[in-house]
Amino acid sequence: MKRLSFLLLFLFVFGAAVPDAGPGENAAHLYAGRPQLLPFEVKGEFVIRTRHGRILGSGVGAGQLTVQVPELEKGGRVEAVIEWDGRSRDLVFHHPLLLPGLRARTALAGPRRAALSEAGIVKAAAAQVVFTDSFGAAGESVVFFFPPRNGLPWKIPDDWRTVALHRTKNAGTLSVQKVKEDFRVDTGGRATYIEVATARNQRIFIFDPGFDLSSAENMLIIQQIVKEAKK
Repeated sequence: MKRLSFLLLFLFVFGAAVPDAGPGENAAHLYAGRPQLLPFEVKGEFVIRTRHGRILGSGVGAGQLTVQVPELEKGGRVEAVIEWDGRSRDLVFHHPLLLPGLRARTALAGPRRAALSEAGIVKAAAAQVVFTDSFGAAGESVVFFFPPRNGLPWKIPDDWRTVALHRTKNAGTLSVQKVKEDFRVDTGGRATYIEVATARNQRIFIFDPGFDLSSAENMLIIQQIVKEAKK
């Protein structure tokens, strides 16, 4: 039986500090080596420090800040905390190479293709992973599908076995609707991406049209899906 589941710009100089505790769920994940806009406002005096107390930067904020830390070694990350006006927020800076050596067919263009290349994707025509904005009947085992807005609603393949809606910290707009006997992916909900498993052992991940692959937070979602798909 089928089941529907429902900087101010500034540079930091720092050492490799290992915090006593990892960042919380509300941590902001950012890239090192490039300007990054914090996804929250900072007004007044602020300081950024490692959990061991090493000061990475400070200043006065008047809204959203753009920060940049030097590039890290491959695979590196730095955990820090920004404090201002009695508040604090965890920050995690990552090396941009979040998908090193992943063999995939990349049928995307523009910024999305560039973001995948910077993440370490190795382009391979016969790979079992594909990133595409035009879904077809290809034989890849894992499909990352980024439909354009005019590509929705999108009919879920008839041989689907399970459908699961996933909502991340930054919710999207996807939903699943039943139209007569068919299930269709459309906007109007709060899912960030929808996972469809088919009888052909194909896993299709449909992403919100606004899903930004240049975001470290979003690329970490792709990284986690890839890890789970390899199990």
